[in-house]
Amino acid sequence: MIEKQPYQKKRFAWLQISVHRYKWFLRGGSSTRYWELPADVKSLRMALSLVELYNPFKEGGMLCIDSSAIIRPVLDVIEEQQWSIHDLQISGHLTFLRVAVIKSFARRVGAKWLIVDGHRYSCN
Repeated sequence: MIEKQPYQKKRFAWLQISVHRYKWFLRGGSSTRYWELPADVKSLRMALSLVELYNPFKEGGMLCIDSSAIIRPVLDVIEEQQWSIHDLQISGHLTFLRVAVIKSFARRVGAKWLIVDGHRYSCN
């Protein structure tokens, strides 16, 4: 006889990345951890490895990126993490060039959904 397992809602990881006045602002995790770091790639790489320890993206999660942080080094560091990103949400003003960059990035990291200005687009 098969036992019925209780329904368990999956808790998705989430992370928000923004940059302001030469500092990274990272917020996320199950206990809403918050980091403020110098805006260099080494600091970002270190912070993202800490995020992985505290709130792993093993089963998918939401990554929120402010438009100010959509630059090649940031996207490369995020891609290095090899996270399972389910939703990729972009906030802030996007130029046509940034839209093209973020669409390509979403496909490379395997995101299922791209959320821009409250609209949800499939990445498939």
